[in-house]
Amino acid sequence: MRAVFVSLNEQLYTLNVQCLADIADRVGEPQIDALTSTDGQFDFWMTPLMRGVDQQPNRAATELLLAVSGFSAAEVPMLRGYVVVASHDDAGGLAGLTDEQISRLTEAFKRVSWRDEWVLDRRFSHARRALQRRWKAEEAAAARARWDALFRWDFT
Repeated sequence: MRAVFVSLNEQLYTLNVQCLADIADRVGEPQIDALTSTDGQFDFWMTPLMRGVDQQPNRAATELLLAVSGFSAAEVPMLRGYVVVASHDDAGGLAGLTDEQISRLTEAFKRVSWRDEWVLDRRFSHARRALQRRWKAEEAAAARARWDALFRWDFT
């Protein structure tokens, strides 16, 4: 089955998957979550949303979701990490993308308006700064813990 892999370098790649385990391998997590587009044609597979806050925002995947859903740029969920876009059959099982669906995705990717781009720019820069602050705080806490372990005084 064909799917689209959305990398953090904002490029789209087609890949072949046979099951959800293949998607989990691409995403880099043993457990994965999915969001389905408004029209029900596309499933966006990613790291579970609550664990994804440590990961870099994936602008290309977020723009794709914006383009194929009813979300506005201000409310579209910010997808993070690697994302795989596939489809599902009538029973809800994993299905590959058709050539038409892949063309629709690539065309939708090109049609994001300048206003949506501007809103997403602001949201993504805010998210990147918050992530950098978080990483710096974690790094400082780890350095402080190493320092405290090195100079542990026992006054008993």
